[in-house]
Amino acid sequence: MKYKYIKISFVAALILSVAVRFVQLFTVTEEKTGFFMDGKQRAGIFYLFLMFVIVIAFTTCAALVARCPLKTPRVSKPLGVVSIIASAFTLIEAITYITQVSMFNWEKLLLGVTGPATAIFLVLYGIKGFKNYPLPRPLYAIPIFYYLARLICEFISVSKTALISQNALNLASLALVLIFMLEWGKIANNIASEISYKTILISGGLAVLLCEITAIPELIFLSVKENAVSHQNPISLVNLIVMGMFIAFYIYRHFKGSNLEKMNKRKAKTATDLDGSTYYVGDCSE
Repeated sequence: MKYKYIKISFVAALILSVAVRFVQLFTVTEEKTGFFMDGKQRAGIFYLFLMFVIVIAFTTCAALVARCPLKTPRVSKPLGVVSIIASAFTLIEAITYITQVSMFNWEKLLLGVTGPATAIFLVLYGIKGFKNYPLPRPLYAIPIFYYLARLICEFISVSKTALISQNALNLASLALVLIFMLEWGKIANNIASEISYKTILISGGLAVLLCEITAIPELIFLSVKENAVSHQNPISLVNLIVMGMFIAFYIYRHFKGSNLEKMNKRKAKTATDLDGSTYYVGDCSE
């Protein structure tokens, strides 16, 4: 499948899934509890199923793409700016969590160490968008530990309450961001296999979708409904939006045609981009 169709399917999936989440929140969700309204449980489940179908449709399209960049792209200025913004919100998010009385001490320790460390890493990575310099490869593992800690802490928090749709979406978002960070770390350390490029495209795209589905409608719902109560930290919701933007910028930059190494047609399997250039794509389509 051509890469332009992946971009079209992603934009369509993002618009449709966010719209469905808006409808679900504003028509069938109780403001004070987050549960579906009495008599509207089937409609609420239907909307969840519809979002699932949209996300699966994008996943199928992304799995069919044959596009394997052979180098890690330079950090663009837009990506650098978003990385620095993500750093600020990551630090604020970590501080917000470790000041909560309800959290266990070991949770506070995990987030208190990995959160600031991730914020520092994102600043260093963002600076590369303005001044390119070698960033030690082991540092790319830092965000993995933070999002692993976030996922564990969020799971423990959700286990104490009811698994409403917002909690389920938040867990899915964190899990997909974690998978993206794992693949990003592998690529940055030159230990990625050919399947890693499909994985980072799929997991990254899904992470962006889930981050925006989870955060944007919920924040607007909270601002419009006076009595609405969120089970999520508003700072975390904003951070999900920013992290989704970071991943989107990275995926676009990584799979951009100019980032794919040109090879001799007689020596390699090739594909043609929209600009007419021919690029090596390896065995990703197999």
